[in-house]
Amino acid sequence: GGLVGGLEQVAAAVPFSRQHNTSLQPIKDMDLLVAELAAALPVDVMPGAEDPTNVALPQQPLHRCLFPGACSFGSFTRATNPHCLELDGISLLGSSGQNLEDIAKYSRHSDRLSMMECCLRWRHLAPTAPDTLTCFPFKDEDPFVLHSTPHVYFAGNQPAFAVGSAQGADGKAVCLVCVPDFSRTPTLVLLNLRTLACHPITFGSSDSMES
Repeated sequence: GGLVGGLEQVAAAVPFSRQHNTSLQPIKDMDLLVAELAAALPVDVMPGAEDPTNVALPQQPLHRCLFPGACSFGSFTRATNPHCLELDGISLLGSSGQNLEDIAKYSRHSDRLSMMECCLRWRHLAPTAPDTLTCFPFKDEDPFVLHSTPHVYFAGNQPAFAVGSAQGADGKAVCLVCVPDFSRTPTLVLLNLRTLACHPITFGSSDSMES
């Protein structure tokens, strides 16, 4: 989540003006980057709190007009938030972090891994919804109830990278991964699907690393 960000500058600019074209350039660059990735491997893009989609959870996929190039590849998926998927027999479940951010506002604990473990134990992905976390009203079934335990539970846009393990309510081992906010850290996380080992990779210039 957070790949696109707000579009206030685009909305405020006069159509077809120089400012409008300048404001659109980062979105075009993003689509080009995602398209290059989708040409080589599967890419799933989830919306985040600041992205141009609905605020209430579950957030709907980002509009395809933002990805004219990437959408031409069958390997590209505009996913919801939260999102679940399966790769090589490994089930992954995650969110863009709004559920943990809201829990942190009303909890004495600041450890994000503990919050994630509690969600697994409670069998609910967003325990503070709808009281303090906005979500769609559902009549017959709560979409955030966990009916099965994933192999990997991840949360994006977190303050820092963290990895841990926990047991679901059914006793199944789960790998917990806090994916840091790339715009602040700038760090991404690689996951080995065979061992479920996580490796953070931080980008930066030599000057910033020395400082």
